[in-house]
Amino acid sequence: MKKEKFVFDRKLKIILVSLVLLIVVCVAPFLIWSEDATVHRGQLVLQDAALQEFHGRVDSVYLDKNKANARTLLLSDGNTFMLYPDWQSKVNKGDSLSKEKNVYQVNIYRDGKAGGVLDYKELVKAWEK
Repeated sequence: MKKEKFVFDRKLKIILVSLVLLIVVCVAPFLIWSEDATVHRGQLVLQDAALQEFHGRVDSVYLDKNKANARTLLLSDGNTFMLYPDWQSKVNKGDSLSKEKNVYQVNIYRDGKAGGVLDYKELVKAWEK
């Protein structure tokens, strides 16, 4: 019994190579963009944090429907402060928040005493893991 070899003809080779290249061309940009987007998002958060300054007591907590139901705090000074999911359990109604411009930490005061710190740099670092 003679074994027959399967021989790729020229058209089949072209089709297979084209399919492989098409898959690589479609997937590679997505992988590159996904990796870059995390770094970019972190940089934007830090830039925004540097510009913020507020000092006030948390008067109310609500879900902001315009920001994908993000937990948002209304402060006594009129500012609103959106909590990132990592921070939601750390701040309660009645706490006082204080943040200076060009500083990446929000100080929390509870019952007149230091109650913790929300650190933007630590938040971004956790995203990059």
